[in-house]
Amino acid sequence: MTTGQLLDYYHGSPLTVRMHVYGRWRLFSFPALLEYVSLKGKLLDVGCGYGLWCFYLASQYPDLPVLGVDPDPIKIQIAREVNEQQQFSNLNFEFGDMLTIKNQECATISLVDVMYLIPHEQQTEIIRKAWDCLQPRGKILIKDMGYSPKWKFAWNWLEETIAVRLLGITMGRRFYFRGEDEWTKLLSSQGFSTHMVRLDSGYLHPHVLYVGEKP
Repeated sequence: MTTGQLLDYYHGSPLTVRMHVYGRWRLFSFPALLEYVSLKGKLLDVGCGYGLWCFYLASQYPDLPVLGVDPDPIKIQIAREVNEQQQFSNLNFEFGDMLTIKNQECATISLVDVMYLIPHEQQTEIIRKAWDCLQPRGKILIKDMGYSPKWKFAWNWLEETIAVRLLGITMGRRFYFRGEDEWTKLLSSQGFSTHMVRLDSGYLHPHVLYVGEKP
C-alpha cells in the first residue's frame, strides 16, 4: 500500500484524522508486522483507533477475518464510515476493549502502541484474557516503545506528552511503559513462548515488538 492509497481510504474524514493517520503510517513500518500474523484464524486488533492497521491487513489478506476494537466511540464510528466506503467484507469494528468484549477465538491478537496507556495491573489482565481467546499456536503481538537508545525514548516521551496530555489525540493521562526484560518476563510468566524484535532501524522512535506464542 502506498501513502497515497492509504490517504484515499480516509479522503472523506476530517483533516485532523487524515493528518493523524498519515503521521502514524510514516512514523512506523506497519508492513514489518505482517510476517508475525497467523493466517489460520481471526485477527483481533485491540485499541485499533481509526483502523489504520486493520485496513492495511484487510487489503493485504482479503481472506483474513479482522476485528478492530477501541474504547473511543468517535474513532470506531470513523473507522466504520471508512469501511462502508471501502467495503472490506473481512473487516469489522466494535466499541470496547480487551476486558469488555465477549470472548473471541483468535489466531492473532495485536496491540499496537496501546499498552503504555494502560495501568500495569490491567496489562496483566489483558494478557490473561488474550491467552483465553487465543487458539493453540496463536500469537499475541505487543508493539511498544523500548527504553533504548535513550535519546529515542526521550523523543517519544516528549511527543506522547504533547499528543496525550496537551492535545488529547489519544485517550489516557499517564504512561505505563515497561522495559524489554519486563515485557518478556510478564509474557513468559503467563505461559507464552516469547521473543523480542527491534523495529526501530531508520526511525526516530524506539519501536519494539514482543511476540508471545501460545503452545
